[in-house]
Amino acid sequence: MEKAWDGKALKIGLKFSIAYNTGNLMRQRIAEMIKTYMEMIAPGKIKVDVVALNWPSYLDAMMRSELPMPIFNWLADLPDPDNFIFTFYHSAGSTFQDRVRISGSLSVHRGKNLVGRVLMNS
Repeated sequence: MEKAWDGKALKIGLKFSIAYNTGNLMRQRIAEMIKTYMEMIAPGKIKVDVVALNWPSYLDAMMRSELPMPIFNWLADLPDPDNFIFTFYHSAGSTFQDRVRISGSLSVHRGKNLVGRVLMNS
């Protein structure tokens, strides 16, 4: 935190909201924990508001990149490691990378190339 925004974050203060979808107790607890621990870093300088949104509003805000720290999860529909590797790292995988805006990540592209080579050789 000392280096965030050229050291200004803790001097000036930092305020942001973290949202969870209404009725999701796990996400609510995660948001509350993030609030507690972030505010412990610099009492009085960091302020985190926890906001409950209904599910359609939450998804809409997440897709528009309006949530500074979205909380979501993905469960395996098929508990096979290839389900995760292909989806997240292969160039022909799902559009997950585009939805979370990590498609420009160098490590993801390296992973895609590696996964493609492994799958072609297996």
